[in-house]
Order: sequence, then structure tokens, then C-alpha cells
Amino acid sequence: MTRSSTFFICGAPKSGTTWLQAIMNAHPVVSCFGEGHFVEQIAMPLEGLLRNYNAKLKLVSERVYQGEEDYKLLATGEIVGLTRILLLNLMRRPGLKPTTQWLGDKTPAYAKHLKALNLIFPDCKVFHIVRDPRDVAVSSLFHAKRAAVITDLESETDTRRTLLQNAIGRWKETVNAVNDARELLGPRLMEVRYETLIDAPRETIPPLFAHLDTLGCDEAVLSAILAGTSFEVMSGGRKPGEESETSFFRSGTYGQYRDHLTAEEAKMVEQALAPEMQRYSLLEPVAA
Repeated sequence: MTRSSTFFICGAPKSGTTWLQAIMNAHPVVSCFGEGHFVEQIAMPLEGLLRNYNAKLKLVSERVYQGEEDYKLLATGEIVGLTRILLLNLMRRPGLKPTTQWLGDKTPAYAKHLKALNLIFPDCKVFHIVRDPRDVAVSSLFHAKRAAVITDLESETDTRRTLLQNAIGRWKETVNAVNDARELLGPRLMEVRYETLIDAPRETIPPLFAHLDTLGCDEAVLSAILAGTSFEVMSGGRKPGEESETSFFRSGTYGQYRDHLTAEEAKMVEQALAPEMQRYSLLEPVAA
């Protein structure tokens, strides 16, 4: 498997990264897993370990061997190469399809580490899924309720406000980090809207695979992907709009912030994220 056969999925938490992972993994020549957290949990600590090793060798050389070296210091390219080998081995561990040509991992936080990913995998492709932050905020509230962080979604508590502010902060950090890496990644970056995947999956999914260099998605493959990753299948039998507060796949729709956020809360999100929402045509520019 070559370097160019790797891709990564990122996005703000509760933006549909898990659904996008399932869609990509449903292709017969793609294996996409999650969440590896490879950069912050593996690559960064490993880089520190190897640089500490270099520092130790240098110190021993100076203090014991008068500057002579038996072991040469690791070069930056070697450190990156060792990291790449380890991460590829980790990505292969879950068990690949025999037909795998593209290997991917979904970790929302990769948005903050795209420069590091680009260094380790210089030809990798990146998918960034974007969802309306008002709906992201609502989904974050329901996720907190499932985790028993909050018990009453209707009460305007300090905990609820803090959860909304945290969701706002994560969304802003994510989209701005991706924007900062846009020039570095160039055409290797593809952004997809959560709402478009819902409204027009048949038109939206084939370009995802075309982004992986001529990877085909004919009618038979597309139909299988649509059937296997529909909301009904992934939710265990519910139709889009049939909401379940206890399910990770809650409603399969969008725009529900109108029902679950107060006008003041929606305005708080819009004011905090106005430039970013305008960038993604989620909010009309303020007239001059």
C-alpha cells in the first residue's frame, strides 16, 4: 500500500463524521476505521521520544566519548518514516478487506493536526464534513444527556449554557483549523456538507470516491452503499425524523435547532460564529 492510498476524515464533533466513515467503508475497495487518534496519541509522543533519544545520544557522545559517535542521531526524515510505518501498521490492524486499495481513519480532532498528518502522509487525502453549528449544538446537548452530564434538556441551566458554549468553541476551532491548512492541502482536501448528504446522497456520494483518484462508484456499488448506510439501517429501523434521545443516530434530519434551541441560544451561536457560518453559506452576511 502506497502513501497515496491513505485518507483521513475530520470534522467538529457531532457533525456526521461517523456516518461519513460508514459511507466510505461501505465501498468494496475501501477500509475506513475510527477513531485512531493517531497524531495526538501516537505521532506526537513518538516524536518526543525519538528526539529525547537523540538528545541522550548527543549527551553521551560529548561526555563519555569526547564527541565521537557510535550511533548516529536519527534524522527528521527517519523519525517521520518510523512514525508512518507504525501508523500504517495500526491502521491495518482491525482487519482489511482483501480488496482494499484505500485505507482511512476517522478522528474528528484531525482537523487540528492536518499539518502533522501532511508531514507523515504527504500524499494523503482529507475529508472535512461540515454541519450547521446550531444543529451541532443541539446534538451535543442530546449527547450530554445520553452520557448523564445533563438530565433536563429544557431547563436553561448553567450546565446547558456551558455545553452550548463548548460546542460553539469546538466548531469554530475545527473549521478555522481546516481553513488554515487549505493552501497546504490544496486539491487533496474535500469538504462535504452534512445537509447535502441528507438531501442528495445519490449525487453527493460518488464524488467522495472520485476524490480518491479515479476510484469508481458505479450504480451497483452506489446502491449497496445507500442501502447499507441509510438512517433507517444505522438507527436500527427508524425513519428519518423519528427521533430517539437514547440513540447515537438520533433523528437523521437537520434544522432541528429551531425546535430545541431558544431564540436567544440560536442568536448566541450565530453571533459567535458569524464569519465562519457566512463562509459556509449558513448565515446571510450582515448588510453594510
